[in-house]
Amino acid sequence: MGAGAGEIHPPAAGAVEVGPRNANNQRITDADRLGAGPLRRKYEQNVIALELLFKIEEERLPATDAEKAVPVKYTGWEPADGGMIEAIRSY
Repeated sequence: MGAGAGEIHPPAAGAVEVGPRNANNQRITDADRLGAGPLRRKYEQNVIALELLFKIEEERLPATDAEKAVPVKYTGWEPADGGMIEAIRSY
């Protein structure tokens, strides 16, 4: 706080601060429907995301917009009692 150079000033009441955005990052929206679907679908999306990440790393090229949307669907591996093991077995 203060009036000198380099001082910190809070935004005015009602003002919204928006920091710089990295245009290379994927923006997650409600349309991505994170976590939606049966366990089998989540498993498939996890595998697809991992395969794509390995491919992108191997190519050492930036991901395309379509490729950036794929890892967003990665939900992780739930505990065995959560049913993911059964989804994997049925795959």
